[in-house]
Amino acid sequence: MKKKYYLLLALIMLLIISACSNNEETKKEAQNNPDKEQDIEEKEVPDINEPEEPEEPVEEPSEPVTNPEIEEVRDEDGNVIISNPTDVHLVVNKQRRLPDGFKPEDLVVPNVPFSFDGWNEKKQIREIAAKPLEELFAAAKDASVDLVAVSGFRSFERQKTIYNYNVETNGLEHAKMYSAQPGHSEHQTGLSMDVSSVAVSFNLVEDFRQTEEGE
Repeated sequence: MKKKYYLLLALIMLLIISACSNNEETKKEAQNNPDKEQDIEEKEVPDINEPEEPEEPVEEPSEPVTNPEIEEVRDEDGNVIISNPTDVHLVVNKQRRLPDGFKPEDLVVPNVPFSFDGWNEKKQIREIAAKPLEELFAAAKDASVDLVAVSGFRSFERQKTIYNYNVETNGLEHAKMYSAQPGHSEHQTGLSMDVSSVAVSFNLVEDFRQTEEGE
């Protein structure tokens, strides 16, 4: 009876020693490989406050189209016909022209001094540009600088007259270089106003840039 008791006690002791030995080996392995232990802990204790990642990537909103002229239409001479002539960011030059018969519908006469008296269509400018022009003149006056407006809107017919006059007076090559053909003038957009001063006798000349007003 006592023999069986001692055998049972010895068996229990062996189990305790074996368990302690396995625990010690686990600790040594964890010390030798801390990254493995950390990985196990992170897997066992997930962060429930962390938002779940979407199954599919979220597409960023596309940038708005800033230039509505996606498809360009050209005339028989290869010039681009501007499809949005009322856009204030349009570009008019020797290769880009306004549509036939274009005339802005919001032309007004700005409250600024002109170099001439009486009515003329070139006193006009588009309403959206009139206020900035008036602010320019007001700021110039505060700086004791006297500006005068000379030429704003020009119709297709008026630009045609000016261009033909330059061809007859100075020749075709000179006219092509310094004068816009009808339909290719920024003045027809109603967004341009030539400005001058008494220092250059109200003329539109390059010497204006050397004047106080030009600066």
